Amino acid sequence: SREVALQGMSLAQMHKAIADEQLDVLVYPEIGLDPASYALAFARLAPWQLLMHGHAGSAGIPTLDYFISYQSFAEPRMSAQSRYSERLVMLPGHTPLP
Repeated sequence: SREVALQGMSLAQMHKAIADEQLDVLVYPEIGLDPASYALAFARLAPWQLLMHGHAGSAGIPTLDYFISYQSFAEPRMSAQSRYSERLVMLPGHTPLP
């Protein structure tokens, strides 16, 4: 795992910097707090793209494959899945995020 600093880059430069990493998995802790993360999420920058619940709902973006949440954070899996365009993955316990 390696961190790539994207601050100060244009959207096109960010896209290229991420694509150049040839990632297997790209995790978005949230989508929407920063317009760049929202725009980048529409690109297929890794074979598997995951979204976590920085915002507690589906992004509705077809290039996002999985939404990672926690059992104590969401409603029961069977009814919750219908509210997500991503495949919902529910981890046991509580979220480690503040």
